[in-house]
Amino acid sequence: FICYFFLLFSFKEKKKIFKILQIKQISSLIFWSIFFSFKLLGLFHFFTPTADNRILAPSRGDSKKQTPSVGKMLSWFRNQIKGDGKNNAGGTIVIRYDQDPAIHKYLEPKRPEDFVLDPANPPLIVPVPGFRVELGGTLPNLPEYQLERSEQNSQTYKEFFHGKDHVNYIGGDQNMPIIISISLESVDGHNRGIIRTKQDDFHVFIPTSSSRKTLLKTLSADMPDILGQHKFIEIKEEKLCQKLLHMEDRLLCKAYKFGILYCKEGQMDEDDMFSNTETSVYYDNFLALLGEKTPLKGFRGYRGGLDVDNDTTGEFTLSSSFKGFEIMFHVSTLLPPTPNNRQQVERKRHIGNDVVVIIFQDGPTPFNPTSINSKFNHIYVIVQLDPASRDAPVQRYRVAFASKQGVLAHGPPLPAEPVFDHGPLFKDFLLTKTINAERAAYYAPGFGQARTRKLWMKELLEQYGAS
Repeated sequence: FICYFFLLFSFKEKKKIFKILQIKQISSLIFWSIFFSFKLLGLFHFFTPTADNRILAPSRGDSKKQTPSVGKMLSWFRNQIKGDGKNNAGGTIVIRYDQDPAIHKYLEPKRPEDFVLDPANPPLIVPVPGFRVELGGTLPNLPEYQLERSEQNSQTYKEFFHGKDHVNYIGGDQNMPIIISISLESVDGHNRGIIRTKQDDFHVFIPTSSSRKTLLKTLSADMPDILGQHKFIEIKEEKLCQKLLHMEDRLLCKAYKFGILYCKEGQMDEDDMFSNTETSVYYDNFLALLGEKTPLKGFRGYRGGLDVDNDTTGEFTLSSSFKGFEIMFHVSTLLPPTPNNRQQVERKRHIGNDVVVIIFQDGPTPFNPTSINSKFNHIYVIVQLDPASRDAPVQRYRVAFASKQGVLAHGPPLPAEPVFDHGPLFKDFLLTKTINAERAAYYAPGFGQARTRKLWMKELLEQYGAS
């Protein structure tokens, strides 16, 4: 547009130029130039999907919001926002959960030999081999926090397949058993499907076809990286439907339990941390933010392995409800201490079997992830009181994370300045992060839930004779 007017006003014989350019071309040029200029300025923003009106994967288990229509979901996945949806050449839309490398680049572990301790500004966690450490990213704080892997943590088969017209296929081999369920009900030109492997579930939308064989053929052609050259047989037995329903229900996490360990200033040994009985007002305020202190006797919610009859695991507990999930906290200072027992085995019995452990620190003592001896703890969340806020009206917290190798990267990412004010926004971030962390840990090598899934998949493959 600018170039054209430059030409017009650069030549003396403007009439000849106007004769060359037809009026229709000039009108079209002006219209589209103005349109795209306004669009760049944001005046036509309602044409462009924004973060506020994006349609995410349905999250039936994560909130009470109405599930979006398949048509809107397909539209969103075709846009491939943040790489979550992958539209294959054949038309199958696959709900992927690959992380955005721009967001998670800083999650790569630091090498211990590259780490230099600054005594004036000590970190919350010392990077050590075998752990990925998050000390803060390059992004500003996000306005809202999303639970990840919602589709894998929802009763998709029960809601969209069981009791409805669908077909089940079994194939693969002992190293890679695969079970496929395809709905025969078309919605907005696509059929919903689930591909189950020993590692994960893949939720797909396949272009509608009049033949169920064509649906399977299209799916296999569009996902060669997963389905490969495997052959599949159709299983029409109702018993398989019941077993798939049972497997989904057993693998679905309906509630969560997290450990909370109090660490006084200067403490670095796990025995010292587990032996704490006296607390600080800062620690007590933090507990009050996370949940409600409730008597254990007669408690009717999710108890997380605690005794609700005889007070053998303490008189009180800390519990909460978050985005449709019940949460039970195993709080070290609420669990009864064992006299003359430095190791505090009873406290460790509960917290040592939690996937995620939150460690609250009163002072700036760097935490070493190897200082706690537990094969089951996979993620440590360090919450440290900001010394500058000790006498301030509102407490502030510095936050960092350490995840064992094999735990998938998960959000929300820490902001560039990982310091949070005491309040509901911090609680929202922390609980979202801890739930996402536990979900990501389920895929770590040797994790119990992953082994159970593999055994069930192999058992179904052997039972129905696919090879």
